[in-house]
Amino acid sequence: MYFLFLKDSKRECGPPCRISTGQSTDSQQIYPGRLPVVVLNPDPAAYNAYATRRGKKHPLKCRKPFIENILRQQRPLSPMNVLHLQRTLQHPSEPAPVEGVKVRNYLGRQDIEPWLALRNRAFAGERLGVRRWQASDFESEFLVKSWWRPERLWLAETELPGGERQLVGTVALAMRGEGEAAVPVVHWLAVLPGWRRRGLGRLLVQTLEAYCWRHGYREIRLETHAQWQAAARLYEALGYEPVPDDR
Repeated sequence: MYFLFLKDSKRECGPPCRISTGQSTDSQQIYPGRLPVVVLNPDPAAYNAYATRRGKKHPLKCRKPFIENILRQQRPLSPMNVLHLQRTLQHPSEPAPVEGVKVRNYLGRQDIEPWLALRNRAFAGERLGVRRWQASDFESEFLVKSWWRPERLWLAETELPGGERQLVGTVALAMRGEGEAAVPVVHWLAVLPGWRRRGLGRLLVQTLEAYCWRHGYREIRLETHAQWQAAARLYEALGYEPVPDDR
């Protein structure tokens, strides 16, 4: 029997999938008194439909074929560790330009499909079960949020031979909390594989930091997965430090 847990409002990554059949998994993580676990990120719509029919919340009891299908589509991951980081700005950031790249803000719905293509390519090789997104996912992640502003989504683009523009990187600024207690959060930093190690991630984060400084924010937070070591090293180089999970 399988129990499938989804992320909730309090944790970026909720408890992972428990397998109680004694089957082995690719995960080496063992919780005290529990069985081996794997990390899954199923379709929230499918879960909501199930929960509505059953009148239940977590856990979601699933049949074996359903879980095995998810495992085929979304590679299991040995332990998922989320890093909680923050930085206190002492002075305004000065974004260092990257040759051949221009950073601009989101202009409208014409940017959704290029952003999705960038996001899907940027995370295609990650072992975190990151599924491909559609326009509806972009809308629910950004456009319907209370903190959403077009100027809080940055797009890095370059010009291809023939004059066509291509998005090569992106970052967004989300807000955690409401009103005066709201804290800015680095959200969806992504760079195409071919453009990594060129300073583009640094440029995007510093652009976000400069915006925060201009608008009076001095503390910035973010969450990233420990498995994304390149991203963790970038944030460390930019001055981000670990904070307790409960902050």
